Amino acid sequence: MGLKRLEWLDSFRGMALLYMVICHLFNYFSINSIYKTSPYYIYELNSATLFPPPYLFLFVSGMSVFLLRRKLLSIGLKPVQIIRGVIRRYGFYVLLSLPFTTIMFGFNTYFQWEEAIQGIGMAAIFTMIILLFVKPKLRYYLPIIVLFYILLNLLLGISGGIGTFNEFPVDFDIEGYSITQLIIGTLVNLLFGGWFSLLTLIPIMLGGIIFLKNFLDNEYRKNTTLSLLFLLSAVVLHLIGFEIDYYNRSFSLIFLIIGECGLVCSVMYYLSEIKGMKFFSKPLSVYGRFSLWIYVGHFLLIVKTFQIMGWADTLTDGVSWLLAIFFATLIYILGGIYMNGVRSWIPRHALNLSIISFLILSSIFLSGSAFIPEQPQKKILVFTAHHDDESCGLGGFLIKNARESNKIKIILFTDGSPEEYDKDYGWTEIRNRELLSALSLIDLTEDNIIFLDYDDLGFIFDLGPNGTVELIENITSLINNENPDEIYVHAYEHGHLDHDSVNFIVVKAFQRSDMRDKIKIYEFLEYNALSWNKPIPSELDVINNNRYPLITLNMTEEEKTLKMMMISKHVSQDVNGVCNLEKDSENISRECYSSVVGHYYKGPDLIRELPPYNYQESPCVNDSCRYAFSIGDQKWSDFYNLTKEVETLLSG
Repeated sequence: MGLKRLEWLDSFRGMALLYMVICHLFNYFSINSIYKTSPYYIYELNSATLFPPPYLFLFVSGMSVFLLRRKLLSIGLKPVQIIRGVIRRYGFYVLLSLPFTTIMFGFNTYFQWEEAIQGIGMAAIFTMIILLFVKPKLRYYLPIIVLFYILLNLLLGISGGIGTFNEFPVDFDIEGYSITQLIIGTLVNLLFGGWFSLLTLIPIMLGGIIFLKNFLDNEYRKNTTLSLLFLLSAVVLHLIGFEIDYYNRSFSLIFLIIGECGLVCSVMYYLSEIKGMKFFSKPLSVYGRFSLWIYVGHFLLIVKTFQIMGWADTLTDGVSWLLAIFFATLIYILGGIYMNGVRSWIPRHALNLSIISFLILSSIFLSGSAFIPEQPQKKILVFTAHHDDESCGLGGFLIKNARESNKIKIILFTDGSPEEYDKDYGWTEIRNRELLSALSLIDLTEDNIIFLDYDDLGFIFDLGPNGTVELIENITSLINNENPDEIYVHAYEHGHLDHDSVNFIVVKAFQRSDMRDKIKIYEFLEYNALSWNKPIPSELDVINNNRYPLITLNMTEEEKTLKMMMISKHVSQDVNGVCNLEKDSENISRECYSSVVGHYYKGPDLIRELPPYNYQESPCVNDSCRYAFSIGDQKWSDFYNLTKEVETLLSG
């Protein structure tokens, strides 16, 4: 195939990188996520687009390893010398990824082996070792590919899933772990725990080698057949129960990846054979030749800049598409000028690259729209302590899910009328009316609420250990009967005792429920987010914050405004004495609106997967968020003692 085919391969590498860059740029610009939002996210495959962004590039990286082996063998190097050369070349990738990943994503991402450069570098070294000792033929490599993914799934099953290895940390949390455990944790991530682990990447690289070997042997038609066979195998496996699952790296996923990559690879080759198709190969070859620096550069110079300026995740999809195409084209222009100089650079190639970028984004949108079936409605339980918590802590989430027609049930623990207040004033009725008014803005009604009517401020002490156990059993039955898909509850954050009590009760009920293995449970921040009960660390750091990172809910400006309107309905919660309860409840004044919203609205919701907590100690690093007394003059030490008694009763 000679030089011509190598030029084609350069264009294929450029295509793979352009696809990844376009996805990254769009994802960072848009309020929606290419990894989580339909139609980009494919629900049926639990996948980020029909062609997950990194995999085309991983496939072509295997081809590059094969070409390097052929080159080094041609100059007479021995296997040991080849391995040394490969370590020098790809070891640089692993080292370069350390400062790049730390600056861009934080060191923990590097430790978890979740950055593409370090993964490609290390996988390339081990792929070369396989290449030197096993002939690059399908009958040899296919069993290796299958065995690697079987081993990957077994190890993930034993460890409890991605990022949840039981004995060794998969996140960088030194406290409580020995150096030995941290080293083993790193090796676990390198082997299978990280997104770019060896067991994940090597099979894809071996697939790329098989296809390139066929091209070099002029058996390109075999590649088309092979691609279709891999895709057919993935579909059959999916239909018989081995479902394709990108995020959980299922066994059938490897067949889909190699089939898809091989098919794109074959299409790119056939296009290169057609006269007049240079319009796409020339600009793509620039991406192919500068792949490493384009990958690093688009993150550091474009994405990081947008993050620093606060523009990331703020734009509509249409604007994000245009910006992604613009910056992808600008990258090509700079690369083209660097390669050929300003005078010899051809402007029409920039237009061609813009067209290719538009086609890529269009294919992502259209394939997602056509492929994804209608997503079933989710059943969601939201547990809150007080009447305003649903709007202050989870307003944006409720807005989005109500608009998606998901079934929402809010379980409200307290009656809004503390014993310490004047109960004759009718606080319960007032706060119930405010709650229903707030929820009516998103078409939720009283049917969406379960009122438990416990006394506000310290209800868990009124219940005592035995009463709390009984309540936990009732909540357990509620969870079993409702059979939700997701549960949301206050974070354990030492801001308000009632919030932490609800967290404790719901978590214990969840752990005892029949559905605990089928339900996802999350917590939402409210007091830490509002910076009450300072000193709260500025990074909102709590135990396991690295392993259970905060997720800021992406919201449009219209959704933010609607969340503020929901908060403003809770006029009785004005702490500044500005509002007139009777007048402002009917028609809120500008001053009252500013007072209520200004105090309680601090931006989009903050949510995370619920970490494991020890309820006999503070949740915050170095006890930084704990005061001796909570709101209502309740001692945290009393809370610790009560939860310990409850856990003893539950275990007995």
